[in-house]
Amino acid sequence: MTPIACKGQRDRMIATTWVLIALASLTFSTGCSREAPPDEPKLEGYPANRQGALDRFPLAERDYFHGMDKQEDADGNVVDLDLSPEEIKGRNAWLLWTGGNEAFWDWLARNGYATIDFLKVIDSRHRSDRFARAGMVNEPGMRSSTDREAKLAHGIYYDRHLDQAIGYAGPSKQETASARTSDSPASTDDPKHGTKSGYDPADGPDPRVYGYSSGVVGLRLFPNPEFDGAARRRWDAERYYTDLEYAAHPKTIRPFRVGMSCAFCHVAPHPLNPPSDFESPAWENLSSTIGNQFLRVRETFGNTLEPDNYFYHVLDSQLPGTIDTSLIAADNINNANTMNAIYGLSWRVRRALHNPSETIGPESEHYAGVWGEPEYPPSIFSKEFRDASPQFEGNPRSVPRVLVDGSDSVGSWVALARVYFNIGSYHQNWIRRHNTILGFRKQEPFKLADAEANSVNWHGTLLRVDPMTAFFLKSSDPTRLRAAKDAETDGKELVLGTGVPSDPALESGRQVFARTCIACHSSIQPGNDPSLEALIDQAIAEAGNAPLVSEREVLSLTMNDRWRLTRGDGKLPVQYQRWAERAVEQPEFWRENYLSADIRLPVTMLRTNSARALATNAIHGNIWEDFASETYKGLETVGLVDYRDPFAQVDKSYLAPSGGPGYYRVPTLIGAWATAPFFHNNGLGDFNNDPSVAGRVAAFDDAIEKLLWPHRRADHDRNALRSDQSVAAADYANDQGLIWRTSADSYLHIRNFQIPTTLAGFTGWPPTVLAWIPWVPALFAIAIGVLLILNDSIRAFLHRLKRKKQWLQPAISAVQWIVAAALAFASIGVLVGLVKFFWTIRRWEQILEWRFYWVESQVVLFAMLLAFASYWVIHSKLPLRNLQRRQANYAGVASLLIGVVFIFGVGTFLSGRGGEIRVGPFPAGMPVNLIANTDPDAPLKKKLAAGKKLQSYLREARRRRDASAEQYDTDLLTLFEQEVAPELIAISKCPDYVMDRGHDFVFLRDLTDQDKNDLIELIKTF
Repeated sequence: MTPIACKGQRDRMIATTWVLIALASLTFSTGCSREAPPDEPKLEGYPANRQGALDRFPLAERDYFHGMDKQEDADGNVVDLDLSPEEIKGRNAWLLWTGGNEAFWDWLARNGYATIDFLKVIDSRHRSDRFARAGMVNEPGMRSSTDREAKLAHGIYYDRHLDQAIGYAGPSKQETASARTSDSPASTDDPKHGTKSGYDPADGPDPRVYGYSSGVVGLRLFPNPEFDGAARRRWDAERYYTDLEYAAHPKTIRPFRVGMSCAFCHVAPHPLNPPSDFESPAWENLSSTIGNQFLRVRETFGNTLEPDNYFYHVLDSQLPGTIDTSLIAADNINNANTMNAIYGLSWRVRRALHNPSETIGPESEHYAGVWGEPEYPPSIFSKEFRDASPQFEGNPRSVPRVLVDGSDSVGSWVALARVYFNIGSYHQNWIRRHNTILGFRKQEPFKLADAEANSVNWHGTLLRVDPMTAFFLKSSDPTRLRAAKDAETDGKELVLGTGVPSDPALESGRQVFARTCIACHSSIQPGNDPSLEALIDQAIAEAGNAPLVSEREVLSLTMNDRWRLTRGDGKLPVQYQRWAERAVEQPEFWRENYLSADIRLPVTMLRTNSARALATNAIHGNIWEDFASETYKGLETVGLVDYRDPFAQVDKSYLAPSGGPGYYRVPTLIGAWATAPFFHNNGLGDFNNDPSVAGRVAAFDDAIEKLLWPHRRADHDRNALRSDQSVAAADYANDQGLIWRTSADSYLHIRNFQIPTTLAGFTGWPPTVLAWIPWVPALFAIAIGVLLILNDSIRAFLHRLKRKKQWLQPAISAVQWIVAAALAFASIGVLVGLVKFFWTIRRWEQILEWRFYWVESQVVLFAMLLAFASYWVIHSKLPLRNLQRRQANYAGVASLLIGVVFIFGVGTFLSGRGGEIRVGPFPAGMPVNLIANTDPDAPLKKKLAAGKKLQSYLREARRRRDASAEQYDTDLLTLFEQEVAPELIAISKCPDYVMDRGHDFVFLRDLTDQDKNDLIELIKTF
């Protein structure tokens, strides 16, 4: 080879190297784009608009659930609900529509840290005890599958219909293999596509829109379009059910997806007509609006977890019938709230007209407030109300609310539609805006404009909001105890008189209500109902008493009046009291009363557990920013919130943030007899897992007693139906309430193949960038090595270039100095970073039970090589001596070796091919929320102090574990609570851990036992 040819090849090699570096930089920069992606139907070719949604997701018109949602007639009899065609569409949507979230739950099963797998949840081999074990409701008319049927369905066990002529068996192997997202919308004559021309509704709900029945109400089964080719070859059904490592791996593509409709959390045995066998209900035994007070989150949303996993205990702490709605889009507060019963929607909407209006931001003001179509509001409302309905559409506008903290404050129309986002609809964009499950990353707003432009599923949801609203208006009447009946119990025998609030036998209870509860638990307040006011005036005149003021609105309570009632002298204003005492004696007062003022009250007044009130997902800059009003986001702080420090055993307080958090919406008392336990977290009252009439009343009796006699709350029956742990009386006394604690030593466990997901979650980087990140240190070291080895050739190339293009000499020299300076500063920065974070690195190595071997030595050597490279970039003497060449070559080889070490160290670890992350053990008996509520934005100094204490504790815990099991168990919890817990509670986003405190109002002390018992008899009739 001639020197000229060799020189030309070297020049091309050098040029190619710089081109590759430039392309890599371009790839990295373009990979960081935050543009919202399309959802699957848009990728299929459907436009993201109303017509596209109508074409892809036509509404189901047949009454598939006839007999469900029975109601009480005027005589107290239980009768079928008569639904209009629009209302039928609404109920079908409520029970069947997933909004495309089957793709999200499938993604989460492979990227959710092995917490949830809905395809295992629906395992038909467990149909016989689904309700008893997990509170799930079996779909009527179905049975467990046989082994042969499962084998024909890729080994998956899901329920089959008893009558195949009426139903449909479910997706077949052939359909699964051919159900591609790339199917053309033009091929809609095929019945499987479910269009109006090719689909017969008599065959059941359209499977392409609603999937297939899984056997669990609210969980829908869909063929998986990704199950093809390599996925089919990798699939092993036996390993899927028995090997968690295999099942949780991102490469394990399931043959089916499972989507979730709202019915999963809201359908439960009907309180008026419960089934005799809870595992085998008929549709007439079910209610779609009562809320599932029996659903267990750990058994459903944490079905793959074991007690040695810390997440097991987090989900276990979410009591039956509750779920943390920020569980996925984590706000780093464990704040479960009840799965709401939907009662009195029309009365709730009316109440909104009398509450303060809210200013709506530009992102959501163009959306409807309550209903979207011109024919609404429907005739169920009076003409006076319909004339006032524009108040729901303006800005500011009247706002009925849904969420417990009142943050969904732009109108119930958008609030209802938003729920589908929060359960995974259009997850392609949603998961980019937050760190799923773990949190600890600044959220980005999920923009309505992105959904409008990119999500056909969103437009499909919007099609269904008005029908669902119509259905709720028809189906949300009270379920009064007097009408409840099953084989064992007749509700008429459990109430006084006729079982309605206006019965003469309940007068004393009504008067207690008028002195106390009415301030917050009545949607009818002075001046709201002219016909009621006329009746009150007539009653006053007939009694010969002094008349009330004619302008009744002036009697309306202020927040200061409510403070006086609850935390002052326990009294209401005299004139309001006079009005209330007469109002409650009018049947008109009770007839259409939502039994809630539907306003926000500060948690400092209620003094219930403050975790849910502190939720931050709807504040400025966070995930649900577009779904909260400007009024909400401008709320002032509620001030200092009291809490119990269980370690110091003293009462303390923390300052609640401003900007929205700190409030609870007043819940309705309708159906209170059927929806115990109480409080937003179901923390008050024992859970008996019994939806019979007698069972619901027993739960109510226990909860209402503890509500009105707060000193009786210590009498807890912790049993296996609620959890596998027991709470000792001593703990309750020291904690001054129920604090949920871990029942076993546990770990934060992230498997090696889950580490890329973890990295993606914490950084927010897209896949194109993440593919590079694990190898960047190695590539950088190798690039430095190559440049050093080619140093002689590079110098010769630059020398020739300077001679031929003398006008480039200043630019080349400037570039050389810039590169040299950058390398020098990088060298210094690496060393400074090592010195600064040396002990932090060591600390995390201890905490994680893993270390990058010799990482400190590698960093020092790499810094030296950077400095050496900096020197050689500006060393311009030619020709180089042999010693200089050898120095550069040796340094280059060393840098290449470091790159190789990084490949098998940092690169292997971050790419999910190395070791796992395992933090622990956290001792049994530790308050669950001590870790779950850690504030990512706590002061750095406090976080470092907590990390240091945690490191010391973990080192000692592991030493004891390795020494002997007996020594390991000795005083480990005491050590943790003394050394670590005080530091962790200091960085808690919500240090309030007591679940059943509050609602201990001053006025309760003035009530006699007889007053309270009379009030209970009244509440039973709601």
